[in-house]
Amino acid sequence: MVSTNGKGPRLAASLRRHIASQLPQNVGNAIETIGDLRSRLRKVAPNHEDSQKRMRWMSKVSDAYKWEEISQLTEEDLENLLLFYPANKVPDIDILKSLRGPDNDMKKLDVFDGSFGFSVGS
Repeated sequence: MVSTNGKGPRLAASLRRHIASQLPQNVGNAIETIGDLRSRLRKVAPNHEDSQKRMRWMSKVSDAYKWEEISQLTEEDLENLLLFYPANKVPDIDILKSLRGPDNDMKKLDVFDGSFGFSVGS
């Protein structure tokens, strides 16, 4: 919404058109997709104490992908993306796309999560 508080309605309309022309294509689809992901995430992590982690993770998702990539995410992509939430990770778009299809197996991903250590002695 753009308003001039009644001081210049034609100017406000012109400004709205200018802003709209500068937005990326499929911005509406991207917004709908992010909204859908957010709704699904609330089902995965419904508790109030999860809200900060949910917000941080959604910010990571929004920052990780371009508008066009977000607008092209499928239902399957959203479900696969949610699998990364417990680890607070956001996969590269290529990894997310590689999980598409009937034989998507998270185990086939070679991802080091830092859950073990090693020592180098002299």
